[in-house]
Amino acid sequence: MSYNGWKNYETWLTNLWLTNDQCAVEHYLEVCEAFDYDVRDVAHQLEGEFDAELGDTTGWRGDLIRSAFQEIDWEEIAQSLVESAQEAAM
Repeated sequence: MSYNGWKNYETWLTNLWLTNDQCAVEHYLEVCEAFDYDVRDVAHQLEGEFDAELGDTTGWRGDLIRSAFQEIDWEEIAQSLVESAQEAAM
């Protein structure tokens, strides 16, 4: 089920948090450039960085968080960032 034009709530929410912080936006625009605007590579980098933030989350909270984390469409977020990065580079 889509949410606010995104694949799902988890993807929309992750993108919202990511793009509401100017330092994060600048970082991920640089990531896009570093990976030559390759959506899959950028998506993989995003997922890895966010996964590292989860740390060792255990118990039912960890299961719930990991379940939601698996629903995030990292390529959709990366595509949006790559498009923004390419526009900014022009």
